[in-house]
Amino acid sequence: MKKIIYQSCLAGLCLMLSACPSGKNKSPKKEKKKEQVKTYSYSVRMEAATELDAAPALQSFVHATHGDEWLLFAGRTNAEADEGGLHKQAQDANYSNQSFVPISFNTRLYSYNYASNKLYQMEFEALKSKLKSWGDSLNSSKSKLSTLLLNYHAQLQANGKIFRISNPQCTQVDSFLYVIGGYGPALDDVNSAKSYKTSAHFARIHVPTMLKVVESKWDELSLRQWKDLFRFGTNSTLKATGGEMFKLGEKFYLAGGHNYQHISPSQTYLNCVYKFDLTADDQTYTLSATNIDTISDKTPSQLKNDTALVDSTSKFRRRDGPIVPTLYTLNQATHEGISFYGGVFKYHFAAWNKAIHIQPGLGQEYIEVDSSDFYMNNYNVYSCPDFGILDKGSNVIHTFLPGGIGNGKDDNNLSAFTNTLGHATYNFKNSEMTFEAKPNCFSEEFFGAEAAFLPSSNSVYDSLNGKQTELIHGDKTFPVLDDEVMVGYIYGGIQAFEGSPSTYGPGKSAATNRIWRVLVKRTEK
Repeated sequence: MKKIIYQSCLAGLCLMLSACPSGKNKSPKKEKKKEQVKTYSYSVRMEAATELDAAPALQSFVHATHGDEWLLFAGRTNAEADEGGLHKQAQDANYSNQSFVPISFNTRLYSYNYASNKLYQMEFEALKSKLKSWGDSLNSSKSKLSTLLLNYHAQLQANGKIFRISNPQCTQVDSFLYVIGGYGPALDDVNSAKSYKTSAHFARIHVPTMLKVVESKWDELSLRQWKDLFRFGTNSTLKATGGEMFKLGEKFYLAGGHNYQHISPSQTYLNCVYKFDLTADDQTYTLSATNIDTISDKTPSQLKNDTALVDSTSKFRRRDGPIVPTLYTLNQATHEGISFYGGVFKYHFAAWNKAIHIQPGLGQEYIEVDSSDFYMNNYNVYSCPDFGILDKGSNVIHTFLPGGIGNGKDDNNLSAFTNTLGHATYNFKNSEMTFEAKPNCFSEEFFGAEAAFLPSSNSVYDSLNGKQTELIHGDKTFPVLDDEVMVGYIYGGIQAFEGSPSTYGPGKSAATNRIWRVLVKRTEK
């Protein structure tokens, strides 16, 4: 990306004496000195937090934060022999109970405090049982809490798959966590291949209350907190795994992903971004998705009726890649957007290396970036955490992609893991973009795939129209140049013991509980 520098200049002024009625000379007007726009570079360093060893080994999981605590559930883990890493990729694998073996699915909810390295956990079935037994014990008093707990028990019976799926879409808005979709077996049938499907369930969960529940501190919760705990719903249109979920303004967005199932066709990509409302009913404790609309290179009719044709031609045929928060301008105002920076797969099994910017309200609401302007060269295109830093003065967003999958080789070697740090820059005013892959992000083996970036309290997020965005504010987070700031953590994901393991197990790959501090230094160019 070119530097954006406005040079200051003072034009020479000739003072001319001229006669005037008053007999006084006019003083020349001074030109205002234009301020030089500062531009910055960033260096990122991963530091293994080896003392933080109590977190569970999870990949493709649901996560939320509250103070020093992380709420963690769903995803896959290592029950036996490192099972839970990269799924088996043999050509004859059925990608259900043979590739995603039942013992690898995580069935516990966790509260992890990284400040104290303390872990609480609760089995999902224990949560259901406790809600039922406590609700029954209060039933004689006809209390509102009794009715609520028994309602929640019934809701978990119907919607509990949300707590045992892998690779769902989730986002946190203030104290609430929203989860949609994911892939996995039915609660009552983990052995039949036919039960492995993409979920149409979604949920809203109150994070502080859920943490107290997992920690068995139920007596500390007020009725108001209990009322906020759960809302559930289903919608077949939003059935997806491997995409990303955002809230921009008042709308929710489900970006990318696919509907993956055991029956033929085994998968259908969403080929779009869905935008919709989520409305909670405080009487029935349900959640409804309404006003669903699409952003795509295909029409809603094509998406619904010509799925085979759309799936082979759409540029939105993307999943499991860096789908990140960005900004754009409309009518000289700044708005939140979403950008696809990579992802898999093209119809003929190749990675996407070109960007698409989603810009709600702007014309066709998306812009595809030409490969001459931005190309990732098969680095960090598949499944890695991300975090973005906004330099407001220069209108540049720096997005970092630590590790994951995509080592720069051609498509036949795409499944290789990588330790590179992808660094994308995007000037949301003039649309200039760059991408650079920096080597050796992690010091050993391969990390980052299906991991999560969890911010620390040092990260100050930018606000737009009175609401917090998902972009770290560069000026406020790095007030002192050249000082290293711990902006957050990389946690969990797949640890690959070789570049192309092709499966899970000893010496191949596993879910990990490793935590890395993300240290960033800002330097003026």
